[in-house]
Amino acid sequence: MLYRHALWPLLTTLILVGCNSSEDIPLTESPRPLNIYVQPIQNISDDFIKGVDISTLLEVEKGNGQFYDETGKPVELLAFLAQKGVNWVRLRLWNDPYYVSWQETHSEWVDGDNNPYYPINPVDGSVGAGTNDLNATIALAQRAKQAGMKVLLDFHYSDFWADPGKQYSPEAWKNLGNDDAAQALYQFTYDSLTKLADAGLFPDMVQVGNEINNGLMWDNNGKWNKYKDSDDSTYDVGMGYLKQGIAAIHAAEQYASADTRIMLHLAEGGDKEVFDRVFGAFTRAGLDYDIIGASYYPYWHGSLEALQENLDAVSAKYHKPVVVAETAYGFTTEYSPDGGDVFNASSADAGGFLATVQGQATAIREVMNVVAQVPEHKGLGVFYWEPAWLTNKDIDHDGILDGAGWIYNQPSSWDNQAMFDYDGKALDSLDVFWAVNRDPQSTPAPTVTGIPQPSFERRVGDELALPEQIKALYNDDAYRQTTVSWDNPEAYNTDQAGVFALTGTVGSQVVTAQLIVIANVLENGDFETGTATPWELSNDSAFSITGDNPHNGSSYALHFWSNDAMNDSAVQTITGIPNGHYQVSVWTMGASNGDSSSSLSASSGNNRGKASVSFTGFGNWNQSFACVAVENNELTVTVQLTEAGGSWGEFDDIKATAVANCS
Repeated sequence: MLYRHALWPLLTTLILVGCNSSEDIPLTESPRPLNIYVQPIQNISDDFIKGVDISTLLEVEKGNGQFYDETGKPVELLAFLAQKGVNWVRLRLWNDPYYVSWQETHSEWVDGDNNPYYPINPVDGSVGAGTNDLNATIALAQRAKQAGMKVLLDFHYSDFWADPGKQYSPEAWKNLGNDDAAQALYQFTYDSLTKLADAGLFPDMVQVGNEINNGLMWDNNGKWNKYKDSDDSTYDVGMGYLKQGIAAIHAAEQYASADTRIMLHLAEGGDKEVFDRVFGAFTRAGLDYDIIGASYYPYWHGSLEALQENLDAVSAKYHKPVVVAETAYGFTTEYSPDGGDVFNASSADAGGFLATVQGQATAIREVMNVVAQVPEHKGLGVFYWEPAWLTNKDIDHDGILDGAGWIYNQPSSWDNQAMFDYDGKALDSLDVFWAVNRDPQSTPAPTVTGIPQPSFERRVGDELALPEQIKALYNDDAYRQTTVSWDNPEAYNTDQAGVFALTGTVGSQVVTAQLIVIANVLENGDFETGTATPWELSNDSAFSITGDNPHNGSSYALHFWSNDAMNDSAVQTITGIPNGHYQVSVWTMGASNGDSSSSLSASSGNNRGKASVSFTGFGNWNQSFACVAVENNELTVTVQLTEAGGSWGEFDDIKATAVANCS
């Protein structure tokens, strides 16, 4: 907070110390043999936040979910996690998570027949996914404190899920004017915190909103556009809501005679531009906060290098410490019996780690390492999102799923990213929380165990320019860029199309690579420059270049999203190319929120080829083709985006390749 800057170094020490009970095993000792490879982290502090979000726990237990240690012995979850080195718990708080009308009016909560997922006679009237009202929060906070953990409270200011794609106001507030809505937010924040204080559970850190890239309380005009200039007037109402939340926290601190840290939290932790724009707006609005929070999922939010660059830059520019408030990774791509998991094979390809218990541990370790290396000790720690979200089961065989789905009576979509198997038995990856604090000299650096065959695409006439590094698999189940030495690269050229073999070495291992020379005439069709150039985007564009969900392990894609209907285009015209037939192709992935008329087209003079494109769900990539005869040495390729509001997706790897004819 602004008035506490002078006290920050001292308060960091006092507030963030992990306080395990005397019965807990010290973090530098193993509760059992370490059966996974964990490289200790240089410069990690003893009080580094190693937190978990367990917001679904009560519902998991209500559905007869049970947790076991590695030997199969039943355990109490919080005490067990504390023994593993977990020292913080994160808890979300919804306003009134019971039946609300907007479940019937927003498409993500209805089935294909527009019927709400919410059942006619719900158990206890809960919406599901933890039903995290204040009573649930108090119960979970009590158990966390008893286990010696500190608590981060996450106000969503909604009755259900709030994230960059949905920030629906609580049912009771949605028809209020701006001033009344701000007062309601203040009162809810103050009342919640004072009730926690009365229970002896005043939180050690508080989030004002959850993943507020695009604002909060949209029904009350708290929405903004993360890609617009940060002095855009659309920020004004939302900034007022944030100020009221912060003011309520200060008032509750006085009531409780206690101190807490205030976090403002965005998703897309690898997107430096978004963080700079939005936190720049927070600074101009004079918001009084302490910590910058970021969600970072390796398969959605770019590379670890992008995360490091963003956290280093945003902490230095805005003089705030940083926390990764959410991260996770899958231990398998085999779906639980209920299926529908968010993490799949495409996620593992994009994430850069094998979908194994070892890969899960390494992914967590690598995110912790990034945060620990933020300069000036401004990296405070990491929270793992929902490690105890067990799979749903029809325990009583009545045809209704028990346990904790993403909404009541629906499957969990997160169980293969838990840190317990589908039967509740602890995975070895849990040992990462204590193992990173061992002596850095205790474990050798990871070593190369395999090298996937690289494949390079070049256009006819391009300079060969072979990469100095290629992807290699290491013994911690992580893929890393590794230096390679090529044999006789001067012997190869790109004068003609074809497929050629290259050889090289990584250390003592021989590498065989595939060089594909194609007659692709488009430039930056894979958007790997990190910009749209030379594509021309429409003025009111819903497009952006992001690293969230690129195709085929690349770094960037042409992303689209808007809450409003979209009618936008990305166009590239190429001149001076040989006449003939050209096949144009594009890969697409995403979800349409209504009628879709998006397309890919190619034109030359009066000739035109066109193909519709499809968006069939997260992780489902589809390729579309169009063909055209070029007769004036000029080709125009157009990606036309025509989608309903709330649709989202990616365009990537757009090519225009010379072919013999259009069949």
